[in-house]
Amino acid sequence: MTAVVNARGLGKRFRDFWAVRDLDLTLEPGVIYGFVGLNGAGKTTTIRMLLGMIRPTTGSVSLFGKPLGADPSVFNQVGALVEQAAAYPLLTAEENLRHAALLKGLDPSLTVPRVMEELGLVPYARVQARHLSQGNRQRLALAKAFLGDPQLLLLDEPGNGLDPQGVVELRTMLRRRANEGAAILVSSHMLDELSRVADRIGIIHQGRMVVQFSSDDLSKWVRRSLVLTTVDNGRALGELRAAGYEVTPRGERLVSTDERALSAPEHIAALLVEAGVPPRTMELQQETLEALFMRLIRQEVLV
Repeated sequence: MTAVVNARGLGKRFRDFWAVRDLDLTLEPGVIYGFVGLNGAGKTTTIRMLLGMIRPTTGSVSLFGKPLGADPSVFNQVGALVEQAAAYPLLTAEENLRHAALLKGLDPSLTVPRVMEELGLVPYARVQARHLSQGNRQRLALAKAFLGDPQLLLLDEPGNGLDPQGVVELRTMLRRRANEGAAILVSSHMLDELSRVADRIGIIHQGRMVVQFSSDDLSKWVRRSLVLTTVDNGRALGELRAAGYEVTPRGERLVSTDERALSAPEHIAALLVEAGVPPRTMELQQETLEALFMRLIRQEVLV
């Protein structure tokens, strides 16, 4: 299966500053790729290079198996939202969409009503873009990106300005398109939401890709811990360590990342009950995507 996007050794230098360096990125059909990084990490610069908006200093990009720029018609299959929800302020929501459809060679009468319905913009069809709320301006930008059901979507912070219901709706829209074969890149700081929708995740820091992994492999990257409290944490700590468990006191809790404890917490409970210091609470906790991201970033800085 041919990759929809194939970027190799991608780099962009602005004078003496490398915004992106030595970046490899592949987007496959039917896959939602979550692109994670701090502000200024290089996410938007990467998206701009993939779209041909700026020329890479190093490396190469191909879209649908063709070198970037070799066949401009491939952009008819690309939908994008970059940085801000831009629109012609004096045109209505419907006029903005009709204009965007014509630029892509689409029939506005067929494509515009569909995306307006999907994005909930029908009540605002005749409202000038300058009078739309922030959330509806974002919906308008997404509607433009979705016109014609493109096979590649590059979305920079698509959840910006959306209320919780809108975020859930966006998740459904993206999953439906991926299920229909579209390749989707979502750059976002909403890491918890991203973890719910992304099939693959890449973390970029200071212009370099730190790590890439599939959602199926996320469990291999996140840290798990057994967190418990007892009637006497001091005694419980001694009993557990005497039994060979690695346990660390943290405030009023005892925390273990010992694989034996994680795989069989019932043995911990039985040991403590027998020792006369039964657990009051016991919980298996898993590192969030936000915590994993910050830990990897800290490691990258230390390196």
